[in-house]
Amino acid sequence: MLRLRRYRVFLTCAFVVVVLLYHVSRNAQWSHSQEVWHGTTGSRPHPVPKPPPPPPPPARQNGGGGHVPKIPQLKTSDGVKGSYSLPTRAPASIPDRTPPHSPHDAGMHAGGPAPVPTVIHWTKPVEWFPVADESLIPLPTGKPKPIPPVQFAFGPESPAAKETRQLRMAKVRAEAQRAWDGYKTYAWTHDELMPVSKGSKDPFCGWAATMVDALDTLWLMGLKTEFDDAVDAVRAIDFTTTPRDSIPVFETVIRYLGGLLGAYDVTGGHGGQYRVLLDKAVELAEVLMGAFDTPNRMPVLYYDWRPASNVMPKRASANAGVAELGSLSMEFTRLAQLTGENKYYDAVARITDELQDLQDREGATAIPGIFPESLDASGCNRSAPVPPAPESPATTPGASPPERGLLQGWGCAPQKLARGGWGNGGSYSMGGSQDSTYEYFPKQFALLGGLEAKYRTMHEKVADAVKKHLLYRPMAEGDPDILFSAKAHSPDGTGESLRYEWEATHLTCFLGGMFALGGRMFDRPADVEIGRKLTDGCVWAYSVMPSGVMPEGATLVPCRQPDDCRWNETAWHEHLDPNADYRAKQLEDYYVREAAWEQHVADLEKTEVLRKQTEERRRREGLAGEAAEEEGISGPEAAEDSPRGLTQSEGLLTPGLHEQDLAGGYHGAGDDQEQTDEPTPYLPAKPQTHEEYVAHRLASDNIPPGFTGFTDRRYILRPEAIESVWYMYRITGDASWQEKGWRMFEAVVQATRAGAAHTAIRDVTVAAGAAFQLEDSMESFWLAETLKYFYLLFEAPDVLSLDEWVLNTEAHAFRRPV
Repeated sequence: MLRLRRYRVFLTCAFVVVVLLYHVSRNAQWSHSQEVWHGTTGSRPHPVPKPPPPPPPPARQNGGGGHVPKIPQLKTSDGVKGSYSLPTRAPASIPDRTPPHSPHDAGMHAGGPAPVPTVIHWTKPVEWFPVADESLIPLPTGKPKPIPPVQFAFGPESPAAKETRQLRMAKVRAEAQRAWDGYKTYAWTHDELMPVSKGSKDPFCGWAATMVDALDTLWLMGLKTEFDDAVDAVRAIDFTTTPRDSIPVFETVIRYLGGLLGAYDVTGGHGGQYRVLLDKAVELAEVLMGAFDTPNRMPVLYYDWRPASNVMPKRASANAGVAELGSLSMEFTRLAQLTGENKYYDAVARITDELQDLQDREGATAIPGIFPESLDASGCNRSAPVPPAPESPATTPGASPPERGLLQGWGCAPQKLARGGWGNGGSYSMGGSQDSTYEYFPKQFALLGGLEAKYRTMHEKVADAVKKHLLYRPMAEGDPDILFSAKAHSPDGTGESLRYEWEATHLTCFLGGMFALGGRMFDRPADVEIGRKLTDGCVWAYSVMPSGVMPEGATLVPCRQPDDCRWNETAWHEHLDPNADYRAKQLEDYYVREAAWEQHVADLEKTEVLRKQTEERRRREGLAGEAAEEEGISGPEAAEDSPRGLTQSEGLLTPGLHEQDLAGGYHGAGDDQEQTDEPTPYLPAKPQTHEEYVAHRLASDNIPPGFTGFTDRRYILRPEAIESVWYMYRITGDASWQEKGWRMFEAVVQATRAGAAHTAIRDVTVAAGAAFQLEDSMESFWLAETLKYFYLLFEAPDVLSLDEWVLNTEAHAFRRPV
């Protein structure tokens, strides 16, 4: 009875403790920002306890100081055009407006039903590191400088060519209409359509990514009713709230901000009837500007927008992707041009300045001219000594209390952009995580009317570095004159240790268009020819696949010499089986083991024969003995009367092989030795020969000639190959590019058509007409880019002329200044 009472007391106490812990956890505030004061520097947010608010930052002026980071001058006045129009003091606290974590939590309120959860909205934060009006980098102004014509001067078109072109254009529009109808029916106002299951998903911020991304495509294709429906829905998007904890800045800028600005431009800009598109772009940009409020003004790439987290000071990531960091310039520049607000241009011009400094800094990268895949944008050097904190702000020239305190709170000394990541020298390529930063250099030059020369300089350094270090010609049947761009790895960060991966990735296919565009714009005809070879490489990769569609990633055989690249099947097989020598040694070892095993089997068989013969002799001797006993005969006479007249000396035992040996296993001459069992020799499965291995790989992996494997067999509706085909057609005027693009279009549509629209597929090595494995995913760039480029390939050349327009990495068209 005593034990039962103690048990009840224990249960009661435990229940009280659980209830108290629950209410304490409900009332606690937590910050989920990856890059707040005491946060981490990873690429995704991790929950960390929210520290007490730091002291508010007073205004300061620019100054020097040996160890003080170059932070923009603090703002000194409000309400001036081009400024942030924000106070200069941070709030001491912010009310907790976090809703219940789940419906179950919401219902656990004593005294009645739970309150309706409150939607959290972004509120404009007080800046920790604002830029003074006089310190803003202004948008270049003045009359645009002459830029050589980029687009080919097309002549008159024959009636037959026009009929073919318009018929193809109509077929592309029909597929776009089908994709749009599927999205509107099953995923309206959501980010993406799931074409197979006819559902929706929101991988971005739930702000209707496909709808916003497709706006200018709808307009260019003449789908005006669909366009107006989308614009009406855009009006209702609330950019101040999202189910996501953090906003992916890069994806949001190129898809949403770029989509709104591109649609505004193609519909007439200030002279058009869709002012709402620019208004919504400004609304979104104001939210995104908070990502730039860091000590070095490098943006936080996953921006925790919620007020409870946004009040805290932030710094950029120590592991920022080059593409994410450097591909914001066109969109914010165009917004600055349309609004007259220098703050938008200032935000991205500072990134460009840092990239230019990194590009020019000797020894900063393993390949001078291009950047490693990952950059440390934090401005925080944890390996260097931290400057000591002065006793009084007045004793440190050029340093303000918040600047000094934050750097010491983070435990680091200031630094410029540097190689990022952990413990490696970096990877260098033109592919994923790097591509669009390089794409933007010549395009930004055109968008600014040639008024900012550094973009040309930076592009030319990139082009020269790629030609010297990354371009290679693959060995392929028919000896096609094509190029691809490799991926280089530097274990120690130097150019002497570079190791290469001979890749062919779909993302890298943008490079042909970039080389051709820059080559024509900057009068570098050799670069236009390189652009042709790069684009033809991707067209070839489409054509040799069983489905007619290029995979996400594959590896190839590089030519030994770029001017001597004849097809060599033996060399191809050697690359398919790089372990041929080891395989030959394995086979030799197998034959040695096989010989030992066969000898052992032979010995066993011989021993077994002897054993059976001995048993037979004994059996016969036994029969003879029984007969002799019956007749009263014994001794030698019995042996003489045994079957066949066998005697002991004439028996079947060989010299040195005794009867006990047969019972326990042969171990040599003499019967006074211990019996031992020798282990049976092990015979492994016969290894494949080099020829057998290669044949098996080719059959099982379905590898076309010239390829050595796949890093990703999927096709996810990507646009980069047809993008470069379109650029080559518009730049050269060669109609063969239209034929190449049409073959690509037919193969892509056949492979990707799904129940409601078009979907990614898992394996491009499946033959055309076979049943493809469907991914149930239609990314927004299918309508924004892929179908747009196919359509523009057959549209009249004066529509979006390259001498009047420049397209961002999501194919949104911005008008060039005149």
